[in-house]
Amino acid sequence: MELLTSIQSIRDIPRYKSLGMTGCILSCDYFATRQNHYFTKEEIVCAMQEHADVQFYTIVNRIFAQDELQQLEEFLVWCKDVQFAGIYYSDPAVYMLAKKYGMENILIYNQDTVLTNSLDIQGYLDLGIKRCVISREITLDEILTIMNRCENKLELMVHGHMNLSYSKRRLLSCYFDEIGEVHSTAKMYTLEEETRKDKMFITQDEQGTHIFTGTRLQMVKELPSLLSLQAIRIDGVFMNSDEIADAIMYYAQILNGNDVDSVYDAFIAKNEELYTSGYLYQKTNIVK
Repeated sequence: MELLTSIQSIRDIPRYKSLGMTGCILSCDYFATRQNHYFTKEEIVCAMQEHADVQFYTIVNRIFAQDELQQLEEFLVWCKDVQFAGIYYSDPAVYMLAKKYGMENILIYNQDTVLTNSLDIQGYLDLGIKRCVISREITLDEILTIMNRCENKLELMVHGHMNLSYSKRRLLSCYFDEIGEVHSTAKMYTLEEETRKDKMFITQDEQGTHIFTGTRLQMVKELPSLLSLQAIRIDGVFMNSDEIADAIMYYAQILNGNDVDSVYDAFIAKNEELYTSGYLYQKTNIVK
């Protein structure tokens, strides 16, 4: 099983690798969104050369307009040249262009909330892609059912703030214009609904508006039941380097055979207020 994480600095790679990380995600601005940090092509190539024993992935989760496809195609050709282990995507245009260059075998379909059943997932796997990322908005029992029914080309985000919604519309700007105030892109805003007790994070960038859970998902205790997955991933958005390192350490300890209860107790003692089990034990319709 691969243990992957997004990172904020290339300087963190040796530390994360020593803790048990097997692969990291480095993404470029414009082609990726909802990332803590973006890297230049030159930085990525240098990191890949310096850390040849690490698997490198990139994210291409922008929603592309027709006039942006040429830039996408050129970027995918570059991705093929530098030999990423995988490319996370959500827009079908990425698949169509990657197929043109025989790259579909390194694509990872990650549509956040969409992949909730085995039929859909197997349909995407039949296209010849590397793997699919199971939605986090389903229960643990439903995740295990998908794992039993689909071939072993599956990944799960097990740790971090969950993205709940993405719109290309600049909703925060529209809201602040309506109330006569100035929206700051550097500021983190929170959103609170009457039917939810937890606040949500809402941000806006040039690619649109993004809403995240205010608490972080964790699956430390559930990891032993997920070992047949091809990969698990830590999403480091809104997390600092030390918090990412801690997460890698705890999941790696379980993968290395340490006692699950002891690892979980140590994790919860340090982080209980920050984390939640998400929808693992209750369906989403119960908490809407």
